[in-house]
Amino acid sequence: MAALWLVVSAACGNHKGNPGDDAGMGSQGEVASLAVSPPSPTVMLAAAGSGFAASQAFTATATYADGSTADVTTEVVWTANDPTVTFTAAAASFTAAGVYGIEANLGDAVGSAQATAVLDAVGYDPGWGSGSSGGLDGTPIGTEVPSIAYPIAGALVPVNVAPIEIHAQKSDPSQTIARIELTSGSLLDYRYYAPCAASPNPGTFPDACIVDITGAFATQLAGVSETADVDITVRLAAADGSMLGESAPIALAWAK
Repeated sequence: MAALWLVVSAACGNHKGNPGDDAGMGSQGEVASLAVSPPSPTVMLAAAGSGFAASQAFTATATYADGSTADVTTEVVWTANDPTVTFTAAAASFTAAGVYGIEANLGDAVGSAQATAVLDAVGYDPGWGSGSSGGLDGTPIGTEVPSIAYPIAGALVPVNVAPIEIHAQKSDPSQTIARIELTSGSLLDYRYYAPCAASPNPGTFPDACIVDITGAFATQLAGVSETADVDITVRLAAADGSMLGESAPIALAWAK
C-alpha cells in the first residue's frame, strides 16, 4: 500500500491542475505576445429599437516563443473596460458613443485595442409633426438670439437624472418649435426636434420653451463626456419656420 501511495502521489504531482500552470499557454505552447486586430476601429452607431447599436469583429494573433504565429481568436477571453460593451464570440456590441478599451486575454498574455463609437443622428419628439424640421435647419436671423436657462453651463449631471430637460428663453413669442443640438468633439452630433412646451408657471415665465429628451439618451452623453464636454445649442422658430433664432452654446458633462 505504501508503494502504491508513492506512485499515485508522484503522478498527481506531475499533473498541471492549477490554473496558473497554464498561464500564457496557447494551443502551440508558450505565448510571447498577443495582438488584437483591428487595433483602433471606429464604428458608427445606428438606431436599434429604442436606442442605438453597432458591432465590430476582432481577431487575436499569438506570437510564440519560437517566433511562430497563430490565430487564437477562439481561444482568448474578450473583455472591455465598460459594462455597456458586450461580446458574442469575438464580436463586440456597442450601444453608446465613446472610446473603449478592448482586451484579449490568454493566460498571462494580453492584447489590446481601442474602439471608438460615434453617434451622428437625428431624433424626434413623439409630438413632432412630419415635415416641420426644415424650418429649423435654415440660416438663423442675427437679431433673434434665444438663451438657455437650464441646464447650467459647467454642470456635471448624473446619468440617472431623467428626463433630460432643456429650458430656453424665446427671443420672440411666436417661436413654438425647437431643435436641440448636442455635440461632443468627433464622437457626438445629435439633433432633436420637438414642439416647445410652455412653462408650468406661464405668468412668471411667459416666453419659456421647455424640451424633454428621454433619460435613456443620457448614456450617450456620459460616454462622450469622458473625452470632452457636451455642447448644447438651441434653435427656436415659429411654426412656419420664420423668426428662426439660435442660442450661444453652453458646455457641461454627464457622469456615469
